[in-house]
Parts: sequence; C-alpha cells; structure tokens
Amino acid sequence: DIERARWFNLFLKQMWHNGLSRSVDETVTELLDWKLEELRPSFIRSFKVKKCNFTTLRPHVMGVKVYRQSETDDDKSCMIDLDVEILSQDPKALVVSARLLTGPVQVAGGNIVLKGKLRLHFCEPFHYFMPFQLLNISFVTMPEIDFSLCALTKGFDLNKIGGVRSYISSVVNESLTDLMVWYV
Repeated sequence: DIERARWFNLFLKQMWHNGLSRSVDETVTELLDWKLEELRPSFIRSFKVKKCNFTTLRPHVMGVKVYRQSETDDDKSCMIDLDVEILSQDPKALVVSARLLTGPVQVAGGNIVLKGKLRLHFCEPFHYFMPFQLLNISFVTMPEIDFSLCALTKGFDLNKIGGVRSYISSVVNESLTDLMVWYV
C-alpha cells in the first residue's frame, strides 16, 4: 500500500526552489531560537541562530501512503505518510552563535542526513476553493538524524571542551523531537 513518489519529488523540487526552502529556513530559525533559549544552561549567556540556509537540502520522497476516509480520525480530513530522506552536503547550513562566560563562539552544523516517516494531515476543509484550512506536518516517530559540527571561532575547538559536542547533539535531538515528532 506504499506507492512510488516520482511525481511528488518533481513537485517538491519545484516548490523547494520557488520559496518553500525560505519558509523552512524562517520557521526553523524561529523555533530553534525559542528552543535553544529554553534549554540554555547557565554557563551560556545567550544562544542565537545566525544563519539558516536549507536551500541546499535535497528532500526526496521514497514512498507515499494515502489513508482512506475510514482510516482517518474523521471524514473531513486527509492523511498522507511520506517516507522521506533529506540530505545536505553544506557543512555550514546552520550557524549558531553562543555567548559563553569566556566570550562569543560560533558553531556550524551541516552535512545533514534526516530519514523518517513524515505525516501530512490536511484538516478543516473549506467549502470553496481551498481544500483545507490547516495542515499538520510531523514525523510519526523520531527520524534518524546525523549531522556534523565545527567551530567557526578561531581558537575554539569543540573536541577540547569535554561534553560540548555530545551536549550540542543532545540539545539538537531533543529540540527536533519536541518540534517535529507527533506522538499519537
């Protein structure tokens, strides 16, 4: 019951280059700034996303499953599950600035690999023109996430400060879980 998604990939590629990537950049920046501030430990005075450029991401849908009306919560909604793979070879797709007690530091995240089952839930239909008013987008389960980190600040080495790399990875994974996964 999983269908191929060549047509959807062509549509997604066109939408990505026509502004969808900029919308994703803005949304990720806003949500990540909020989440980083919420999780900020006391030795870090501030966190701020300095750059978020996902135009180089290559979203790819490997399969699509459309749920029939009888399989959704109600007869006025539509659900689609997408098996997705999102890749980026940009080593500096995301740059975060942190002000430590010792001074400012910038860290870049990139070479992103994200794989998982993404659910699109179209809700609250209009009775004219637009087929829906609300679109919920979330992963069904925690996706596989991998990325690289590098310090952009001269003289700052992530590997020399115990626990920084693992702390950043855990913050990213916790943030993404809170922001992207819908627990049913």
